[in-house]
Amino acid sequence: TVVNNLSAGLNYARMEAVKRGIKVSVCSASNASLNNCGSATQWTQGWLIFLDADNNDQVNSTLNLIRVNEALPSGTQVTASSNIISYDGSGFVTSGTFSFTITATGCKGNNARVLTVTSSGRLSIAKTVCT
Repeated sequence: TVVNNLSAGLNYARMEAVKRGIKVSVCSASNASLNNCGSATQWTQGWLIFLDADNNDQVNSTLNLIRVNEALPSGTQVTASSNIISYDGSGFVTSGTFSFTITATGCKGNNARVLTVTSSGRLSIAKTVCT
């Protein structure tokens, strides 16, 4: 479910960037108030999808927020290559390839997931060994 929600959010951000013709970013939430970007280790606290027309990778106003995802269920772990991923008006990722590894407490075998976003903005999901 977490992987599906995250991939849906990323696809939504890409679609909004293309539709609006401006940069749209997705970042980890810094805290429960869900109005500031956090670090690469804070994706479990939720994420923000926001308009970033000034290209500063920050939520300048709550008016720029277009979608918010609340904190993930307890026991979920997310390892990400960065705290923010941005799409330009063409739907391309502005900073190259991006990846998430998602697992949960008690995960066994080949049941963790890696979600990768290529520079063209396309998503792929693969199984990986739980750690």
